[in-house]
Amino acid sequence: LAQDNNIRSSIMRKYSSSRSNINSHDDGEEGYSKMRMVAISVLTVLTGTFLFIAFSSKSSSDSSIKQHLVGSQSSFQSKSLITEQAKTTDSIKPNFVFILADDLGWNSIGYEDYDLTFASPFITSLAKKGVIMSNYYGQEICTPSRASLLTGRYPLSIGMQYGNVLENGPWGMSLGETTIAEALRDHGQYTNYALGKWHLGHYTPEHLPTSRGFHNYLGYVSGKNFYWSKNSPDYEDVTDFMYADTECYNVYNGSDRADYSTFVYRDKAVKTIQEHDYKKGPMFLYFASQAVHDPFADCTAYSRYDGGIPSTADYMDGEMYKKIKNSVVGEKRQQYAMSLVLLDNAVSDIYNALEAAQQLNNTYIIFASDNGACLYGGGKNAPLRGSKGTLFEGGTKVDAFIYSPLLPSEVAGTVYSGLMHVSDWFPTMLDLANIDSFVPKPGYAFDGVSQATPMLTNTVSANKRSNMVYNMYTNIQYNDYKYWNIQTNSSVGVRDERYKLLHTFTGNGYDDWFDYTTTLSDDFNLDQRPCSQMNSGNAFEHMLFDLKKDPFETTNLYYNENYASIKSELEALVTTYSNQAHAVDYGALRSPEAYWFWTQHSGFMQPWKKLDNTGNTLRKCDKKGALYAPDNL
Repeated sequence: LAQDNNIRSSIMRKYSSSRSNINSHDDGEEGYSKMRMVAISVLTVLTGTFLFIAFSSKSSSDSSIKQHLVGSQSSFQSKSLITEQAKTTDSIKPNFVFILADDLGWNSIGYEDYDLTFASPFITSLAKKGVIMSNYYGQEICTPSRASLLTGRYPLSIGMQYGNVLENGPWGMSLGETTIAEALRDHGQYTNYALGKWHLGHYTPEHLPTSRGFHNYLGYVSGKNFYWSKNSPDYEDVTDFMYADTECYNVYNGSDRADYSTFVYRDKAVKTIQEHDYKKGPMFLYFASQAVHDPFADCTAYSRYDGGIPSTADYMDGEMYKKIKNSVVGEKRQQYAMSLVLLDNAVSDIYNALEAAQQLNNTYIIFASDNGACLYGGGKNAPLRGSKGTLFEGGTKVDAFIYSPLLPSEVAGTVYSGLMHVSDWFPTMLDLANIDSFVPKPGYAFDGVSQATPMLTNTVSANKRSNMVYNMYTNIQYNDYKYWNIQTNSSVGVRDERYKLLHTFTGNGYDDWFDYTTTLSDDFNLDQRPCSQMNSGNAFEHMLFDLKKDPFETTNLYYNENYASIKSELEALVTTYSNQAHAVDYGALRSPEAYWFWTQHSGFMQPWKKLDNTGNTLRKCDKKGALYAPDNL
């Protein structure tokens, strides 16, 4: 753990060849040519590592990939490429498979030489055949990130900037918001499927996925779950595992309920791909993976996996298991690695299912993490600073890529370095589907911008995003939160294309660098601080970073007079974003009646309220004909 300036300087030297610098533009700074050579050497090794995986799409050459990893720009055609190769006609719209990993750390995918490089061979190879986003941001925790993804808006704009929806939390994403699922359904004739984690509210049926544009759902509605029993870690006698369509929802008690969750969601995804009627319209599959979120052990009486993922052959190859045990330090870190291996296998199976259904050539596969990793959950984000829950780069900058045979051949195998936020996916997907009839309702304008043209032509100059807000903890209407003042005791972060202004907690590990090489063999005895938005209680600090020269946030320029004008410009951004902040109005953080209601209904986590006059007819009932209905109904 880096805690003083000497170690910070060491981190800068040690990781000078990381992707953050690899993808910087050449401004003639001393030593940059050396970083280019390191990037080429690393990529040459990685390119050779995965030659055994074959794809149906045409691969770009190694030299082309190297060229783009060192940040060069190509003079591709612009609009014509999207129109002719990537965008589709109204009669043949593409399928979307969006795979959202949970708490996946920045250094977990094998683009580079980290301790878990070997654990995701398929995902890594798929990314290198597509377009890797090297400057992509989610939110710092789960609920805000998922809300932004599905609405195309900042959490600040929809009143979800602070806090995760708790298991018994009587609030959720506003019913006035339109989701990407609703837009694809109403304007593209898509059938929409959601698998896995929801975490956007479930206290009423109106807040469930199948009331928000999805036709079918199987998963858990809260923020965490046991992988085998499907019971809640916070309420171990309550099952959080639901299936639903647009008419009914109920507890899922199929014969595979106690299977490892990644296997269950993988199998349902394959079933979806196999059974979807493509003649009636395209498919949007939202695969919100439980992996690689902890807890990895299942300690309930219903489960026999209190030691976590076992070493048996039905989970993973014996050689892979041995490699993890021999090369990854720490029990939690090893479980994190095994969870990633199983997710990698699932992505491979989904890819194969698309190919078998003859749909791969008309499908975009999008992969991203919701937020950075948490140290106490086995994750690390080094060389980036901070962890999940923070507005430092380690909490927000995450892996993302898009793969498809629909991509123009000139951009397959490249790295896109344009600034991109999770809210950009909504308008980008509409563009890729050639849907121009959707117009946001008055007062619900997108914060996201379409990245289709710049991403699919690798033309960063065409990117309409010149800045973004990391988040802003303001206008929070609950108890003492309503007294927060943004300038004295609240976190806020904004950036433009180069500089970042930050005002946030420091101390108590909140702002540390969690080095992936740090040996933590006894990682079960780590300080169990949750990786939350409010984690320190220490003093706040003003910071300014030059992310082009200092991507790891080691040198604070805030009090340097040479940067006064830059600081003023970013402070004006803070004011602009502050003016659009919507109130977070929980009413209450917890509802005491929720648990009582669940115990009266077979220990099943489910909505415990019903809103009046919404016209919603979703109700608790069994429906044998539902796509994800249990096999034993």
